[in-house]
Amino acid sequence: MTSVEAFRLGDWLVQPSLNRISRGDVTAALQPRFMDLLVCLSEHGGKVVSKEELLDAVWAKEFVSEGTLTHAVAVIRQTLGDDVRSPRYIETIPTRGYRVIAPVAPAGEAEPAAAAPLIAPEPTPASKGRRALTLTFVSFGAVVVVAAAGWGLLRWLAASRAGPSPGAAGRIVVLPFQNIGPTARDYLALGITDDITTRLGAAHAVAVISRASAAYASRSPKSARQIADELGVSYILEGTVRWESEGPDGARLRVNTQLIRATDDTLLWGESYLANVANVVEVGATIASRVVHELGVSIGGPEQRRLAARPTSNPDAYQAYLCGIRYRDLESREQLGLAAAMFERAVALEPGFALAYAELSVAHSRIYHLAFDPTSERLARAEQAAGRALAIRPNLPEAHLALGLLHHLGRRDYQGALVEYSIAARDLPNDSGLFTLIADVHRRQGKWEEARAEMERVVDLDPSNYAALLSLGDTLARLRSYGEADRAFQRAINLSPDRIDGYLQRFWNYLRWDGRTDRAERVILEAPLPNHPGIVFGHSYVKYLNRDFRGARETLSRIASDVPLGSFRFAAKELFECVYLDAAGDREGVTRSCGAALPTLEREASRNPAEAWLELGYTNALLDHHAEAIRAVDQTVELCQLSADAYDGADCLLGQAQILARAGATDRAVVTVEHLLSIPSPVSVAWLRLDPKWDRLRGDSAFKAVLARVPTPDPH
Repeated sequence: MTSVEAFRLGDWLVQPSLNRISRGDVTAALQPRFMDLLVCLSEHGGKVVSKEELLDAVWAKEFVSEGTLTHAVAVIRQTLGDDVRSPRYIETIPTRGYRVIAPVAPAGEAEPAAAAPLIAPEPTPASKGRRALTLTFVSFGAVVVVAAAGWGLLRWLAASRAGPSPGAAGRIVVLPFQNIGPTARDYLALGITDDITTRLGAAHAVAVISRASAAYASRSPKSARQIADELGVSYILEGTVRWESEGPDGARLRVNTQLIRATDDTLLWGESYLANVANVVEVGATIASRVVHELGVSIGGPEQRRLAARPTSNPDAYQAYLCGIRYRDLESREQLGLAAAMFERAVALEPGFALAYAELSVAHSRIYHLAFDPTSERLARAEQAAGRALAIRPNLPEAHLALGLLHHLGRRDYQGALVEYSIAARDLPNDSGLFTLIADVHRRQGKWEEARAEMERVVDLDPSNYAALLSLGDTLARLRSYGEADRAFQRAINLSPDRIDGYLQRFWNYLRWDGRTDRAERVILEAPLPNHPGIVFGHSYVKYLNRDFRGARETLSRIASDVPLGSFRFAAKELFECVYLDAAGDREGVTRSCGAALPTLEREASRNPAEAWLELGYTNALLDHHAEAIRAVDQTVELCQLSADAYDGADCLLGQAQILARAGATDRAVVTVEHLLSIPSPVSVAWLRLDPKWDRLRGDSAFKAVLARVPTPDPH
C-alpha cells in the first residue's frame, strides 16, 4: 500500500521498508500493519482520514473491527511518544477519524538511507550491476511499451516454507503489485496480481504460493534472502502499476514487473508494459507466460490454453469484475454485497463472462452461509449463477468450485461438494483455498485423518496463511492433539499478533488440554483489544471456572447483549448470566435472566432449528422446566446426526449432553458424554472435571468411570 521512500514526521525519520522509525540515537520498530497505517495517515498530512478509509486501506482483505484500528493508533502514539490529550503527531477527531498534525517532508539527503525507490533513474555505467534492469519492448495492438530503466525490489519479499514439489521447477510467490497512484485504483493492481497468480497456478509443474501468504510476505520487514532461507522460496515475482495521463485510447497504465531468483537475489527478467484499460487483461496473460518460460517449465495444451485465456473482451466488464475480486474474500455484509453487485454488473455488461458468473455464485453462497441472507432465494441465485457459468464454459474449474461451494455451504451435500471440488482441483493444483474446503468436507464426513493430512498440505503450500493455521489447529484440537494444535495457534499469532482469533483459539485449547485456567488466561492477557467481547468473555469464563461466580457476572456485564459468546449464538449474554447464577444457587436471578432470554430463543427456534432449539432447551433446564428441556433434546435428535455432519454433529451432541445433565437425565447425559469422548469433538476430560456445568454428574459412578477410562493428555 505504501511508498518505500523514507520521510520525516516531525522530528522522526520514518523508514517504511524497514518498519522502523528513528530520532537521534533512538530507534523503534513498528509492526508492518502499524507502519502501513502511519504511512497512510502521513500521506494525507493535515487532512482528516475516516476510520472507514483507514480500515479499507490497511486491512482491505480482512474483516476487522474499529477496535483493531484504535489499538493500532494507540501503539503508534506510544512509539512516537505522543499524548492523546495533547497530541503532537496524531490527533483524534471525534466521530470522524484521525489526522497527522506534525509536519511531513521527504527525508533529507544527509539522513540515513531509505529503501530503494520503486522506479530508479536511468542507470549510469558506474551503477549498473546485477540489479540493473534492461526492459524489453512489447506491444499490445497499437500500444507501444517502454525502454530501459533500473529497478529495485519492492519493500518486502517472501514465499513458501517447503522446498520444491516433486517435478516442480521451484516455488514462486507473486507479491501483490503495488499501486502507484490514488488508493481508489488499488483494485486494478490487486486484480492484476490475482490474475497472474491464478494463471500460474494452472501449471502443475509450478508450485505457486497462495495470495494469503503472498500478502503476508509483502508486509514482512525481512530481506528477500532472509525470508527465502526461512520459507524456502525459489522465485519472487513483483511489480507496480502506475497510472499515467489519458491517451487516445483512454486511461493508460504502466505495469513494471521483475522476476527474482530468491536464493541468490539474482534478477532473471524484467519488463515494463504500457497498456490501456481495454487491453489490461492481456498484461496478466503475457507476464504469466513469460514467467513460465523463464522457469524453464514445459506445459501441455490445456495448461497453455488456460495460461493465455482471455476471460472477456469487454474492458468495462473486466473492471467491474476486478472491483468484485477486491471484496470477495471479506466477511462483512456490506463488502460481500458490494462484491456481488460488481459481479452482477460484470455479467450485465458481458453476458458471456463465465468467470464472473462463477464468482457471483460464490458471493451468493457466502452471503447465505454467513447468515446475512439465509433464504432459499439466495441459494437459488447462487445455483443459477453457477449453472450459467457452466453452460458457457463447462470445463471452467472456478465454475465447478462455485457449484461445490453451493453444495458445501448451502445444501450441506458434502459428497456432491467433493465431486465438484475434485473436478476443480485438476486445473487448480495450487489453490490452497480449494484444498481448505476439501479438508472441511472431510471433517464433516468424519474422515478426520484425511482432513488433518489435507490441512497440513495446505499449510505446507501456504505457510503464512493465518486462516489455514487456525483451521489446522482446530482440526488438531478436535483430534485431541492439543500440543500440536497449540503450535499451530502460536504460529498464527506470530503471523498476525494484532488479530484476536489466534489468541482465543489458543485460550480454549489450553482449557481442554489440561484445565489450567492460569495458563489459559495468560494467553488472553497478551492479546490486543482487551475490550473485545471474546477477550472479556474469556476472563469472565475463567472466573466462573474458578467458582468466582460474582466476579464472572461483573466481568460479563461489560459485554453488549447482541453478540455470540462461547457456544451460545442467541441471547448469549443473558444465557451465560443465567448459567453463572445457577452455579451460585441464585434461583431468583436465574428466573430473571433466563426469562429474558426465552422470547428471543423461541423466535429463533423456527429459523435456526438445531442451535436455537439447544439453547432454548438449556434455558428451560436452568429454569427447572425439565420436561420442556428434554423435549428440546428430542427435537434435535434428527438434526444432530454425526453421519450427516461429523463436525456440527459433535457440537450438537455436546449441547444435548449439557441439557440432559442439568435436567436430571443422568443416564442419557453420561452415555452422550462417553460417546463424545470416543470421537473427535470439543470435549475433554480436563474440561469435564473443571466446568461447574457437570457438577450434577460428579456423584454418578458411571460418570466417574468414564472420566477414569480416558487419560488426560500430557500438558508438556
